[in-house]
Amino acid sequence: MAIHFIGSEQSAMEKGILAPSSSLPPPVILTQDELKKIAAYKAVEYVESGMVLGLGTGSTAKHAVARIGELLHQGKLKNIVGIPTSKMTHEQAVSVGIPLSDLDSHPVLDLAIDGADEVDPYLNLVKGRGGSLLREKMVEGACKKFVVIVDETKMVKHLGGSGLAMPVEIIPFCWKFTAQRLQNLFEDAGCVAKLRTFGEKVEPFVTDNGNYIVDLYFKKDIGDLKVASDSILRLAGVVEHGMFLDMATTVIIAGELGVTVKNKYGFIGYNSSIPTQIVLLYPCLHCSMRQLTSILVGSCKSAMELWRKKETDVLRTVLRQRWREYHAFHSTDIKPDKLMGVINSSSKTHFNVNKNDITKVLLRNNEFTLLHQRQNSRECTVRPWSHSQFMRNYCANTRTPSLVRSISSQAPKEPRKKANETKKDISTVEDPFDSPTYNIPEKPLSFTEGSSYSLLIIAGLGVTAASAYAVSKEFIFEPKEYKIFGKALKRVQDDVEDELKKIAAYKAVEYVESGMVLGLGTGSTAKHAVARIGELLHQGKLKNIVGIPTSKMTHEQAVSVGIPLSDLDSHPVLDLAIDGADEVDPYLNLVKGRGGSLLREKMVEGACKKFVVIVDETKMVKHLGGSGLAMPVEIIPFCWKFTAQRLQNLFEDAGCVAKLRTFGEKVEPFVTDNGNYIVDLYFKKDIGDLKVASDSILRLAGVVEHGMFLDMATTVIIASELGVTVKNK
Repeated sequence: MAIHFIGSEQSAMEKGILAPSSSLPPPVILTQDELKKIAAYKAVEYVESGMVLGLGTGSTAKHAVARIGELLHQGKLKNIVGIPTSKMTHEQAVSVGIPLSDLDSHPVLDLAIDGADEVDPYLNLVKGRGGSLLREKMVEGACKKFVVIVDETKMVKHLGGSGLAMPVEIIPFCWKFTAQRLQNLFEDAGCVAKLRTFGEKVEPFVTDNGNYIVDLYFKKDIGDLKVASDSILRLAGVVEHGMFLDMATTVIIAGELGVTVKNKYGFIGYNSSIPTQIVLLYPCLHCSMRQLTSILVGSCKSAMELWRKKETDVLRTVLRQRWREYHAFHSTDIKPDKLMGVINSSSKTHFNVNKNDITKVLLRNNEFTLLHQRQNSRECTVRPWSHSQFMRNYCANTRTPSLVRSISSQAPKEPRKKANETKKDISTVEDPFDSPTYNIPEKPLSFTEGSSYSLLIIAGLGVTAASAYAVSKEFIFEPKEYKIFGKALKRVQDDVEDELKKIAAYKAVEYVESGMVLGLGTGSTAKHAVARIGELLHQGKLKNIVGIPTSKMTHEQAVSVGIPLSDLDSHPVLDLAIDGADEVDPYLNLVKGRGGSLLREKMVEGACKKFVVIVDETKMVKHLGGSGLAMPVEIIPFCWKFTAQRLQNLFEDAGCVAKLRTFGEKVEPFVTDNGNYIVDLYFKKDIGDLKVASDSILRLAGVVEHGMFLDMATTVIIASELGVTVKNK
């Protein structure tokens, strides 16, 4: 019988190791927990003094936490800071003496150690069967290196292939509706969605964030994991899923025959002949920026030193790029073993190259030069720099790497002409103001002319002073009348705007018919529609109406006007929804949720056959975010500063500023009906492709939902002083 090593297709005999004879004692059988402990101890060998660590959650990670505490107590590790991924891990870390902090104070971690429920051949993971998937993804996604520890039973051919659950964290509001939509999403894979429960009373399991867990069970392969991931995240009501794609850099697998270590493809080498130069070699084309970051910082001490000392802007620029962007250069016929890229971080290094071999590119308002030999090399296909700022160049001759180095602007500067050459004599110009510059007349001013000018200046200053005094007396010392007038004017403007909203709302209610199931919106515009529906019900002009409110405030108003109510669990398909909007672009895409109910609004209005939006003319914009007002994003309270900063970084090119929404004199965070916070994004420029922006926001762990309602409105009713305009999709 041939013995095989874990992770190898060669038998022990082929590796030069004899198989054990029958006279030897039988091997010791280790329990699954002992195997987990072996893997955990191996993972702790990656920990060094001074590191900021992500501490995982679960039956495997607890061994690593205990071991780190033991080494701290022995003095073998010092100055360790831990970031726990759950309340349970927090308690264990405190008990073993690990100093703790959070992502708000340490947005970049050196290393995370955690277990996994499934690991596929590409080191993609399923995690979160312990219920901490969201915080785990936030913490471990911020790490330079992520080490996963498992026993050999967790290795699968494809995620979901073990027959065990793939967890999805959802909000409690209408959870049955969300669970059914998740099941329908993977109907072809034979998916069954079940709410996770606990205890004798079979109560829903509640996460540390106050949400529920729905476990998905698959009978078949779910296909492309990234497509599946985005499809899940686009469902309103979903907070996060348990697929950890392209995140693990190292997986340690413990089996009965020993420990196997698998690293993400790619390795780092250091070229000492060129100072501060890092060579990146890739045996595979499909390498994301997240993998690059993990490999670059986690596997090369030289890179880590550069990062810590911040010796080069080029290295920091590469590491700050969005981890989910792919392939700046791509060609399907490039051989993997010939692909290399070099980051030259020394601005003093000089290279002798032919001018014809230099290609200039523009990168983040800094000029860079891409150097490569055209001889014995093939052309590269350049994709937009906004997708990724990392350049990869194919060279047929591997001795000629591609180099990226910062340079000063090479643009030739026009020599400045002497002032005398550009100036003209005023006497030679028909109209002196037609000339950009002119000489002062040689003839000096007379005493009489100078006195006249002085008198005029003094008179002007006197008039200005008198005007300033009158204004200050009116508006500063006696502001009562002015304030009364200002308040009255503001009240008139508000009344006009409210009347326009009311006109649009009444027009929208004309779409309502007896027997309909209606989505009832939230806000200053939607309240007029709710009131009108209640009035028509009272008059008997509408019958058998059922309303689904999008907020607690709307629920209270609907009850007060006599509208019968239900929920999405009982009515998963609605006939019509009526709601306002904060912005509407020419394609009827919306920004909503400045009232704080964006998540429930998107769930209800996304389930409608027809969605009628009512606005006044001030809400029409050329592009979303163009009004200068906020675009709301609902996030979980856990480490909200960290999430807000990542949102701001995501739209750095659009001049984004992220601010936590607050209220009251104590400036407390605004809390949604779901128990979450709101971060308002303010843009100075167009954010570009809305669908790309939407997916980018939803991929950030910690984000629950955003306020962009894309391709949802079927009709927009716009009220203005000139009348009502109806726009249909």
